[in-house]
Amino acid sequence: MLSRAITLENGQKGLLVVDENTRIRDLKPQKLISVLTNRYELERSIRHKGFEDVRFSDFDFNPFPDSSLDLVAHRVGKDKSATHHIINQAFRILKPGGRLILAGVRKEGTKTYGEKASALFACSAESQTTSLGARIVILQKNGEAKENFLNDKDYSLIRNIELNEELVVSSKPGIFGWEKIDQGSKFLVENLPSFEGKTVIDLGCGYGYLSIQAKRLGANKVLATDNNAAAIDCCIANFEKFEIEGSVEASNAAKHWDKEIADIVLCNPPFHKGTKQSSSAADVFSRSMRKILKKDGAAYVVVNAFVPFEKAAKEHFDYVEVLANNKQFKVLKLSST
Repeated sequence: MLSRAITLENGQKGLLVVDENTRIRDLKPQKLISVLTNRYELERSIRHKGFEDVRFSDFDFNPFPDSSLDLVAHRVGKDKSATHHIINQAFRILKPGGRLILAGVRKEGTKTYGEKASALFACSAESQTTSLGARIVILQKNGEAKENFLNDKDYSLIRNIELNEELVVSSKPGIFGWEKIDQGSKFLVENLPSFEGKTVIDLGCGYGYLSIQAKRLGANKVLATDNNAAAIDCCIANFEKFEIEGSVEASNAAKHWDKEIADIVLCNPPFHKGTKQSSSAADVFSRSMRKILKKDGAAYVVVNAFVPFEKAAKEHFDYVEVLANNKQFKVLKLSST
């Protein structure tokens, strides 16, 4: 739905802002369209489709000067602060007369975002709804901001978050559970052995909670990876804060790493109840963990109790053991020896 709404005349330039909610199979390369995405695998996929200017970052608009573009388009995502940030930055980088296009479906707040943006843009929002429930909102920048910029919780700012009396981490909006300790990860840590002298991979690291705990449990080296640019930035900050030996790299399920480099893999994968994503993601993560683990290594995974992760894991590991189950989460140990 977003691609059909993007139109540029000769000499005009636009920016497509993409997150995990965008259906990239519908996107068609245009030489005058740049792409900005916060997802590593999307940057790779979009570049493969033929787009020439594709940028991976935590929605960093700094490379785009004020009043430099004729169009900004975005399929709204789940993170309210990120969407507000994108709208604010779109206003800054659009030329007078430039257009902001927002797209979404019912119950995603597209209409509300359009209303908020119209106050900022000093214009009425043009709204279109398809028979399938998709909504397109188009706004035109008419001059100076009429209202204050939308509250984006200082989206770009990495800040100190006190998780408890003993733990203050670097985190920010744009990361799932950025202001708290994920209860699944907490349950996983409660059931882990010592990692004295081990090399540990934190697969899907977020801001780095499991990496921090791996060091506390004696890990000699920690390698962390995530698909999300905000997570990478914050995890790097926490490696510095907690003096963790190792590295943080952007990747889609550690596909870029060599075989058999880790003694231990820690993972709290992103699964959703009742969707095909659960089974496919379970296979992707299981396959990746088997590849990067040494032959005598072990992976420790926490998933929601209802997720049948064991089925996918048994395709790649000889031993799949349930270490703990509190009826909300279960901790699994995967190994081949």
